[in-house]
Amino acid sequence: MELTTMYESLGVSRAVYEYGEKILAELKPRFEALDQTAEYNQTKVLAAMQKNKLSAGCFAATTGYGYDDMGREVLEKVYADCFGTEAALRISYFEGDETYIQTLFREAYYASPDTALDLPEAQVYIYPQGEESGRQRIVEVLLTYHLEQKELQRRRTALARRANEIVVSIWGTEGDEAIQTVSAAVLDAGHYDPEGGASAYDALVAGAADSEGLSLAALLLAQRLELTGMVVPGTLDGSPHFWNVVRTESGYRHLDLTRGADSRGQYPLLSDREMAALGYQWDTQAVPPCGEPSDSQEGTEEVPGTSSASSDGAE
Repeated sequence: MELTTMYESLGVSRAVYEYGEKILAELKPRFEALDQTAEYNQTKVLAAMQKNKLSAGCFAATTGYGYDDMGREVLEKVYADCFGTEAALRISYFEGDETYIQTLFREAYYASPDTALDLPEAQVYIYPQGEESGRQRIVEVLLTYHLEQKELQRRRTALARRANEIVVSIWGTEGDEAIQTVSAAVLDAGHYDPEGGASAYDALVAGAADSEGLSLAALLLAQRLELTGMVVPGTLDGSPHFWNVVRTESGYRHLDLTRGADSRGQYPLLSDREMAALGYQWDTQAVPPCGEPSDSQEGTEEVPGTSSASSDGAE
């Protein structure tokens, strides 16, 4: 019995059957293209698994803390190869948006002055979109640097060498004395230039930097001396400006190296009130309060987004 006859026995006329076959023939190139894409992606995943030596052991039970988790590390490398990225990170859930990711990226950049050599343009893409997609997301962050990778590596090496030289020369100071020593060391290595570079490399190696570069250099040396501090992005008289917040023996204080030393040769450590009176503005939610010396609550609050060599567990 012919196929058309069987369809006719089921109530499907020859005309309807032939029309369906005609549509299937027209769609065949599309289906073949989909099959080719699926086969290509499947082969790409298999190649990534083989390259990173994915095995049954990667799926064994773990403690749940993520420490030395071979399976997690291998699978993240597989994800990175499949998506063609430098790195991939898996988290259990994600509820943020593009703005949130941009904020996290900038905080991480300014907390790591040894690698903050060229603030890249960050484009964030989140898939899928919409509230109905649940908590599982793919977040793609495309970083476009202005400098070539070789130049960035050269600057990083030169900065590390220069920072080590400076730290050796000032090692042994502590507390507020160390803050003053760091400040003097930064300005001895490089002067303030509003048109200068914006990295610690520019301040400590090239010899001139803007407020961003000086504040990153100060944080870098402070970290090497196990001092707690952060870079503060804000404005001065309405124009973009950067400075530091450091933990002193009296609590947190603002330190702006572009102001230089006072008549006693000391670099002013200012309170929020003093900074506001001088025309500074900043995000007070992202920076710990810097009160007057008599404020008893100071010295107990951690700096949001700070980086300190003595603080374990921070990024």
